[in-house]
Amino acid sequence: GAGAGAGAGAGAGAGAGGGGELSPYNLLLTPRWMLMVPRTQRVYQGVDVNAMGFIGCLLARGARAHTTTQTATPLQILSGVTVPLP
Repeated sequence: GAGAGAGAGAGAGAGAGGGGELSPYNLLLTPRWMLMVPRTQRVYQGVDVNAMGFIGCLLARGARAHTTTQTATPLQILSGVTVPLP
């Protein structure tokens, strides 16, 4: 089976200032591929988005997060925490 590993971290890259600042990201790994998603923030309207969110597992802790998962689409939530494409 192809299990997936997920994590979050910060590495040197295209940070806001570009001067070697640490940029937050989510990282997904399998034996066949890797996905690194740059983030602008960790939380979208109460929903804490980690790497598992990018494989469809959004955890709603509390009333505000639950409301957000009922009113926003998963793509809106993920788009709300990631760096927009150029």
